[in-house]
Amino acid sequence: MPKNIKQDIYDGTIDYMFISLISSKTKILIVGGGRAGYIKAQSFLRKGCSITVISREFIEDFKELESINLKLIKREYSNSYIKNHHLIVIATDDDKLNDAIKRDCDENFKLYLTCNDYRKGMFVVPTMGETKTTQIALHTKKGSPKTSIYLCNKINSSLKENDDFIDYVSSFRNKIKKFDNRLELLDFINTDDFLYFFKKGKHEVVLKMFYGGFIIET
Repeated sequence: MPKNIKQDIYDGTIDYMFISLISSKTKILIVGGGRAGYIKAQSFLRKGCSITVISREFIEDFKELESINLKLIKREYSNSYIKNHHLIVIATDDDKLNDAIKRDCDENFKLYLTCNDYRKGMFVVPTMGETKTTQIALHTKKGSPKTSIYLCNKINSSLKENDDFIDYVSSFRNKIKKFDNRLELLDFINTDDFLYFFKKGKHEVVLKMFYGGFIIET
């Protein structure tokens, strides 16, 4: 393999820091009424965020997005709009306007996503998966969305197999919050051994053997 190709393959990794936003409390401004803005609006609305989209023109697809959490404003961008939103999505094809929005965001300490080049922004939206009891987010460090989707689906399948166990452990944790030995108990049940007995239907027998029946009755 040529030396320069090797170098290209191993360059470009990005370190991400994950946070989980409470979607119902998150206000997002999208600047741009084209395809990129529509896709982001659709994605954020699906999670229950409050969305404002500002643009001089909107593609027809926006008419399909009927939601009380969506507000469309047909006018020029003004920096006054970013002040009432937590996250800003820059989704126009005007490079000068995009740069101006970025400057406004930096001056007002706003997190922003740049649709034309994610590396110029401050956040990206990860591939997400969900089961009855879990939510996961996944990135590849070099930016391969198809790979992220593939891996997320594999992880999701594994998590679904353990939904009942996760539900049991979460409920158990809530029951023992006032126990002096709660950390020891949580260490005990969050193991492969206990998962094995749970799947065999013998988990309560094991708990009684080690800690007594009073735990089950709380």
